[in-house]
Amino acid sequence: MTYTLPPLPPELEPFRAQIEASVRPYVKITTTLSDSTSPFDSKFGGYPYLPLDVPYPRDLTGAPMMLLAQINFAEVPHIDPYPETGILQFYLTRTELLYFGCDFDHPAIQMDWRVLWHPEVIKDETKITVDFSFLPDDAALQNDSPLVFGKSDKRGQALRLSFTHDHQPITDMDYRFEWLLSGEIQGNGFLDDSSKRNWKTVSLYRDIVFYADSHQIGGYPNFKQTDPRKWDKDHIRIPPDIENHSALLLQIASDNQNIMWGDVGIANFFIDRDDLIRRDFSRVLYNWDCS
Repeated sequence: MTYTLPPLPPELEPFRAQIEASVRPYVKITTTLSDSTSPFDSKFGGYPYLPLDVPYPRDLTGAPMMLLAQINFAEVPHIDPYPETGILQFYLTRTELLYFGCDFDHPAIQMDWRVLWHPEVIKDETKITVDFSFLPDDAALQNDSPLVFGKSDKRGQALRLSFTHDHQPITDMDYRFEWLLSGEIQGNGFLDDSSKRNWKTVSLYRDIVFYADSHQIGGYPNFKQTDPRKWDKDHIRIPPDIENHSALLLQIASDNQNIMWGDVGIANFFIDRDDLIRRDFSRVLYNWDCS
């Protein structure tokens, strides 16, 4: 596709071609707090769509997990190679203190978190689970949840999701940033004379071009610390394996009202592009970090 950026500051104009070439489509997610959602709605929190023959996900202790997110792709503007139909779900443990089920040493092993994919959606509600009284009351949980509205006394409360198609250039926190944008310009560009980051230029890029603290599907991620995927150890221009969990499956940010990842953090779920094409969600990478 051809994407033309608006006028850029003089420091960034030498990189216009690289920036425009990096632009990708993504789907921005907005939320609305709701006391009632249907089993089929896209949502953060609440009760899931679950066929009667599918066991409810449980963590390593045997306790039922919480629904973090449910995406009904029939409601989502389509971008390749993401699904056009089907329901994708993300679950987190309710009993793992502090880390929300994430194993930072083994972020692709689904033990205290889970991804479930339902390629066919059953519309007959007599064939899906509708009684979730076996789940604990979120308000009574001792441990934290990133969905802070869940601590209210309203069972089944959720954030209903709506979606908007948009485009974005690469974020400066993405592990491919220097490789894609540094080019051969040093000293007054994104790299200084010693091939380290020129933070003045990088900060200008972040302020003027794009900063992705948003809920989204696809596009480029953001982080409070660093990208957990493959980096060169010095963050310099060595082409990485760009198919290493290169697709952003879902990003959920803190919003200071209903969602809080530690100290105003952000969570990401990544997948290999080939796995996404195959609809194989068994090797998704889950990470979150905070300031």
